[in-house]
Amino acid sequence: MSKQELGDRILSLRRGMGYSQEKLAQKVGVTRQAVISWEKGQVGLTSARRKQLAEFFRVPEAVLEEDYK
Repeated sequence: MSKQELGDRILSLRRGMGYSQEKLAQKVGVTRQAVISWEKGQVGLTSARRKQLAEFFRVPEAVLEEDYK
């Protein structure tokens, strides 16, 4: 999975929860711009952020790994 595919997955998970970019940013302690950057595939996730988002979205951490198929 490329960074863009990862971004699409984050976008899908966020929308599935009914959250705006701003609300997700507030919930996980980042800026809205960080969420935008993830969703556009401009920036990948650190291992700590991947773990945090996996817990937040209640999905296995592997779902948010760039090499996930």
